[in-house]
Amino acid sequence: MLARSLLLARAGAARLARGGCDFVSVRGRALPLRVQRRRPLSRAFSARKPSPSEEEEDSDDESESEDESEGESEGHWSGVDPYYLSRRGVGIAGRVLSRMPDFFRWSEARAFSPRAPDEARSAMFVLTQFPRNTRVDLLEFRDACEQLVHALYERMYAERDACAAYFTDVTADAAAAAQLSDKAARQAARFAAGGRRVRLEQLSVNRVAIASVDYTSELLAPDERGDGENEWLEVTVHFDVTEHLLLASDGVGLDDRKSINTTFAWTFEANVTQPEAVEWWIAAVTPFAETSALLTAASASDSTE
Repeated sequence: MLARSLLLARAGAARLARGGCDFVSVRGRALPLRVQRRRPLSRAFSARKPSPSEEEEDSDDESESEDESEGESEGHWSGVDPYYLSRRGVGIAGRVLSRMPDFFRWSEARAFSPRAPDEARSAMFVLTQFPRNTRVDLLEFRDACEQLVHALYERMYAERDACAAYFTDVTADAAAAAQLSDKAARQAARFAAGGRRVRLEQLSVNRVAIASVDYTSELLAPDERGDGENEWLEVTVHFDVTEHLLLASDGVGLDDRKSINTTFAWTFEANVTQPEAVEWWIAAVTPFAETSALLTAASASDSTE
């Protein structure tokens, strides 16, 4: 399932250019409306520490839920609905125990961000076991994202008008679309004088790593605690790449090429209720953090000395 959705080798890149990629769904544009319709549990399950503002929102939500449900217990120490734990805990625990070899395999292959502590890595693994019917192999996901970044970078440096229209369709947010579609224009304004166009000559992927996993569940019948449930996973991936740019048509001059180290994060989201219907799309992006590759190499050399 996931391999089918994420396979973006050269043939997949061609499909992506035609707007036919399974990985980034045009239905991502409906994401803001769908998020508003969610009624998540008292606390979403996350492998990352919530910000102070998120913690404040959680406390407000918990106080409201307590007012709505008189006579219920104060809740589990984790902040998760006790009914949810009693209904799903045994199944989740069984999947976690039976799939522990996957966790060790992911860790040995360095699928997780090197900045993630052991506790966060364990939480990411556990959260992938929360969905009832869908399993997400984070190592496979990481490898597919490495192929995906090559394909999307080709789109970023394509003709600007076509690029802007494409990313408007495949991202869930207008700001994210602008961040991706304006990439080449920003580089041209930064490096290319006299109206020269910047072309991507080569992209070197230095590192792709899973940074966080989030799980959200919604009961289909919130007033009647039945078995009907919608489930979502969010996976945030950190990228570290080097862009080798060609600033002139001949590429002969010393200043006609630039190498830029770029780091950024993309968050992918999918409804994982039914394995056969899983489609991932880009839900959020961070700004591109860029430094000269020469400066980065010099800094690394100084540190080793």
